[in-house]
Order: sequence, then structure tokens, then C-alpha cells
Amino acid sequence: MEAIFNKGLFRTIIAIFAIGLALVPFNVISEDSVNVPNSKYIIKSTEQGDSYLRPQPVTAAKAELDRAAAIKARLVENPKSNRDNIWNYLVKAGFTDEQTAGIMGNLRQEHGYETSGDGLAQWQGGRRAKLMSMKNPHSLKTQLDFMVKVELGGGYSGVKKLLKKCKTVEDAAVVFCNKYERPGIPAMNKRIAYAREAYALYHKDI
Repeated sequence: MEAIFNKGLFRTIIAIFAIGLALVPFNVISEDSVNVPNSKYIIKSTEQGDSYLRPQPVTAAKAELDRAAAIKARLVENPKSNRDNIWNYLVKAGFTDEQTAGIMGNLRQEHGYETSGDGLAQWQGGRRAKLMSMKNPHSLKTQLDFMVKVELGGGYSGVKKLLKKCKTVEDAAVVFCNKYERPGIPAMNKRIAYAREAYALYHKDI
């Protein structure tokens, strides 16, 4: 008799508990109601049926990409110091002030004296691939060596000969644009203006 009583009491308790659960309101957590810290590092993806934002850890691959980007950024010198160093390098390589300014006007138009991405001269195709195969391809020294020693001293030696004949800033800017850069949209007025600017900044009358 006592066993029957205990079993009935247990069933009564279970029934009351179930009724209580049914009366408690159930709120589904949505993405809008979840406070996710460091959200820019979280991948907003959910499995089918999920109603909440599932945080994902930053992967090793992403961490490696971030590290590579930081290293690359350190290799790209400040454009101001780049400008000074480019002028000195080209003059030392044997170009006159006028010829150097003509080259620099083009480099500023191409990429603002920066060595990131496709580089100072915005090399493309096989030329870019050749540059990128060199050690430290985004360093200023590497790119200047590639332009002057590898290209103007090799396959583009004809361009160098034409440059050496230029007596004015304007002629040098046009030759370097048409024969070396060969852009789809020349924007020649800008290249010449930038070349004149470089000449006015660095040329010293003796």
C-alpha cells in the first residue's frame, strides 16, 4: 500500500513540473539579441536550424595572412623617403636631373612612389612575376634595381638609350611613359606636371 502511495505521489510531482514548464514563456535567442565581443574576428555562419550567432575562432590561416600583411607593410617605405631615395638612386645611376624627373613623374602617377601591390611602376604579367621572384620584391632597393638594372639594362635597353637623349623634363616623361610604362590611359599632363614638380624640388643650379 505504501509503495502504491509513493508511486502516485511521484507521478503527481512529475505532472506538476511538466505543467510549470508549459507555462514558462520560451524566448528564442536571435542574432540581434546576442552581444558578441570582437565581432570583426567572428565568422557569421550558423548551422542549419541554429537561431544564434555561432562564434568561430580565428583560424591559423587567417593569423598567417595577418602576419604576412604586417611584414609586407614594414617593407614598404614611407612615400616621402621613397621620393628622396628614388631621386638619389637614379642620379647615381647616371641619369640627368631632367631624365630623373621624367621617370619620377611617371612613378608618382603610377603608384605615388609606393612599392606595395604591383610596385613603383605597376608592373603586370610576366614583368610582375619576374619582380616577385626576386628577394624582398616589395623593398624599394629591389624594385629600383629591377627597373634600372634588369629591365633598362636588359630587355628595355632601347628605352634607356632614348631617355639618355632627352634634354628636357617633358621629353623624358613622355618617352618613359610611351616606351616603358605603356599605360592604357596615359594621363600625360599629370605625368609631366609631376615630373616638373620633382625637378623643381631637387634640381640645383650650379
